[in-house]
Amino acid sequence: MKTVQATFNTDNPSALLKRLCKHFRHKAPAEWDDHQGRVEFKPGLCLMTASEKGLSIHFEAESEPAIDTLKMILETHIQRMARQDALELDWQ
Repeated sequence: MKTVQATFNTDNPSALLKRLCKHFRHKAPAEWDDHQGRVEFKPGLCLMTASEKGLSIHFEAESEPAIDTLKMILETHIQRMARQDALELDWQ
């Protein structure tokens, strides 16, 4: 199992978490509350946590290509939904 994580700094991580999960539920099983979200994408699992530091994102998948797909999905949607031009996520 491959894993990767990053934190996205935002002024309102809880609102972004909910917006992302509500959007993704149309294509994948998703559940969330004000502080945590879980989306079961076909390539792998996405776990999100809203905290004072921002929105933490954790992926679990079987392969590096699946992780890369998850990164692309989240980066594209965060950039659009957070309305932020310069998106920088330091995946670890």
